[in-house]
Amino acid sequence: MQHQDKEKQLVLAAAGDSWYDSRSEVELILEDQNYIEFSILPQDVRKRRTVKLELEGFPVRDDKSVRVSVQIGFLDERTMVVVVKDKGFGEFYPSTGASIRQEVTL
Repeated sequence: MQHQDKEKQLVLAAAGDSWYDSRSEVELILEDQNYIEFSILPQDVRKRRTVKLELEGFPVRDDKSVRVSVQIGFLDERTMVVVVKDKGFGEFYPSTGASIRQEVTL
């Protein structure tokens, strides 16, 4: 993610966190893209991978005017659930109600 013109990594769940209590939600403004990428960083760095979640069915809007909420939680110690929802952009673009739910095997 970009924050104050610097690229940063946003940690939504950390190794060692209790999977049944671990939940995160963040709102993002997308810049010229119709997907969200997650880096899965297990303790064994050789198994690092990237998961790309395409935002199919989401509205196409001007750059930096797509606001989404990203929620993550876990079904078990090996399965993460990601839910992305269109939040609209104030009075300019009302929410369409579009959402995607994806299970990711860790």
